[in-house]
Amino acid sequence: MAKNIYGIEEFGGDDLFWRVVWFGSTKRNPRVRSEPQIQVLLASLPERETDPLSRISRRSAITRQEWIGVGQLPYLSIGSVWHKTKPVRNPLLGAYAGKMVLDTSSVQFVSLGDLAMKHRAIPKSHYLFAENFSHAGRTLVAAIQVEGDPWAVLIPVIELIRFYYASSTRLAQALFWGVYAESINPEKCGQISEGPYRIHLRKWIADTDAWTLARFHASRYMQQQVRGLYTGLQRHYVDSFSIDPGPFHALKCGFPFAGKTTVEAITLPLPGPTDEHRRILVLKLLSCSAPFPFDDLLCDRDNRNLRGKEAGEENLPTAWKQRIEKEDADEEKNKSDDPAETNFHSDEEPSNYGKPLVVDIREDRFSSLAGKKLIKEPPDENAYCGAKAIQVSGEPLEGFGTGAGIWGQADHRPAQVNTNVDPPVPTLPVTLDLFFAAMAEVVSGTAFTVRYVAEIDDELVTSETPLCLDFPMGDPSNNKEFKWAICRFHPKKLRARNVAIVETEIEGRTCYVLEAERLRTSETMSVLIMARKDLQPLTGKELLSILQDTAHKGAWMSDDQMPDYLRKTATHKNLTESSVLTRRIVSHLRGILKPVDRPDHEAAAPATTAELSLDNHLDQVVSIDEK
Repeated sequence: MAKNIYGIEEFGGDDLFWRVVWFGSTKRNPRVRSEPQIQVLLASLPERETDPLSRISRRSAITRQEWIGVGQLPYLSIGSVWHKTKPVRNPLLGAYAGKMVLDTSSVQFVSLGDLAMKHRAIPKSHYLFAENFSHAGRTLVAAIQVEGDPWAVLIPVIELIRFYYASSTRLAQALFWGVYAESINPEKCGQISEGPYRIHLRKWIADTDAWTLARFHASRYMQQQVRGLYTGLQRHYVDSFSIDPGPFHALKCGFPFAGKTTVEAITLPLPGPTDEHRRILVLKLLSCSAPFPFDDLLCDRDNRNLRGKEAGEENLPTAWKQRIEKEDADEEKNKSDDPAETNFHSDEEPSNYGKPLVVDIREDRFSSLAGKKLIKEPPDENAYCGAKAIQVSGEPLEGFGTGAGIWGQADHRPAQVNTNVDPPVPTLPVTLDLFFAAMAEVVSGTAFTVRYVAEIDDELVTSETPLCLDFPMGDPSNNKEFKWAICRFHPKKLRARNVAIVETEIEGRTCYVLEAERLRTSETMSVLIMARKDLQPLTGKELLSILQDTAHKGAWMSDDQMPDYLRKTATHKNLTESSVLTRRIVSHLRGILKPVDRPDHEAAAPATTAELSLDNHLDQVVSIDEK
């Protein structure tokens, strides 16, 4: 049967040939929660031009940008050409292939914008981004120094991710979804005494991914790279002041090992510091000679106790949405002489039709695996099942799950994974009651005076009793409705979203703490701590303006949008008890209220009783969670 032809729906729409110039930012997909999207930057090939990397092709100024699911990343590479949703084979790319020896012990990450504009390492005359530069400029490039030149070899970070970490659809989805470590069962993995290395796969992972996941389990260095990549993504989402965080540009991930290796790649020569020392831009990695931290690999999986076809990977759940482009899908499916034309879709949830794309990475990518095969024995004959596996990773593996998505199809829930599994620590729901409890601890444990804003007038009316106000539901100047501020609590009844506003004061310095009602657990709005720069109380007009802007934007305003105020935010992550939120709020109150600006000639006054009380309390409560 002929090999399937996989296409990408977003790459159609015209009759031009499009070359992948670069990969841009990453963002969540609201329509397919289980699979984030990555931005693909394209440039058209000039008419009658067949070489996608010729000088005239690389200077094309006709560009476009498309968003695709990260699961399609293994099927793409910089320099590949697409026409009417399908990839175009181009033997001319072989002329740009070459081998080089790299030392990955010291890698410097720098933005593409700095390389192009500041260091002049990628001239426009050699690789033109045109309008794509605004999307690619903040992405990171791994720079490797050779003979004193810090920009001698340049590799896009996304290419390192594609080649070493995201070699299949499932690994790519698991990497960006934060469940890379949970693709294996670490309790059943490790070096078998006087035997092979054992990897135990979850049932949604293909056997060919065993090599990559075994390296991940055996290598603390690779674990750190995966952890750092997803931590950067999560920090971007948590620090965002919007319910719908914008795209993340600076994906950071290096080689999964440290040391010298020989790589084969599609490269472009760039001008260097001298004519004898030219620089190299790597567009696509082809092979790598770096050894794996084991010799032989025994692969087992969750469903190995089954028999027949179910004993292997034939019945893996489908990882993406596919659609046959013929009118009669069943008839096309049964043909054996023609390849099936299948398109990937980035804006639809997965279906159960078709099989997942599996990329064989062994002999093709890593020369140290040449001639090696996975050890897979029938369950009743497996001599290694009772053998003791030695954990060699040195550190517990960590997972960073953010939701269920397609992983729920396999009864999988993102959670922390380690070799000694501890019971999960329950977290409290983010509610206004939790906020009130946290502020009550502020009152009892510090010298702050705490009052709740009960009414917004020319002068604010405050109360010592916890209470809420309503967000403005519209702009009176133009009668524009703020949809975010509206809460539906009954099919036919609406009300305004609640907000709790606390006025805190110590020694004549005033700060405000605001907590907004969350209508869904997915909402990421944090606690806002803010004050005027002169630390004086807000007027009703000022506070009302802040609430209107928040209701209009659907998030707290950022620093640049509040130039006349001091502001900080306290995250809602890992709230195991109200005191955790108390620590975070008090920490930021200290940062805003404690500094007192004095003229240079004025001596510092002795600390007041209230300030000493505050300092003593902070020594106890600000030992963790300080953002």
